[in-house]
Amino acid sequence: MKYKVLRRFKDKYTNATYFPNDIVELPEERVEEMNSTPLGIFVELVEEVPVDEVVVEEDEEEAVEDVIDDSDSIAEEDEEAPVDGGVVEEDEETSENKVVDLTKLKKEDLIELAKEKGLAVDEGMKKADIIALITEGI
Repeated sequence: MKYKVLRRFKDKYTNATYFPNDIVELPEERVEEMNSTPLGIFVELVEEVPVDEVVVEEDEEEAVEDVIDDSDSIAEEDEEAPVDGGVVEEDEETSENKVVDLTKLKKEDLIELAKEKGLAVDEGMKKADIIALITEGI
């Protein structure tokens, strides 16, 4: 079945990295495994529309405006996409999402973040291993 990626993740079995809005084919069992982690929902089912139900726009100008509107929303989404070694966190004061560069956090802060996300983290782990656990923790 086809699924739309909601959050960036790296598949622990294939080592493939998926980004928001990617469309991927995954077995139902794998989707259940991924979406049942403490990290939240990563993919959602894409409903396939039969070809005979597709509506074609007759007005070209309206179709062009729709494409422009869609590209604006994609650009806004990309602004919140995390950089390598980063995660998107919600700012408690403003309720807005912000990108946190994990490489700039102290080891103690990374351990606390991993525990908040329900990940099994050991005090003896290296900083790079904790970052990998947080960003690839599926």
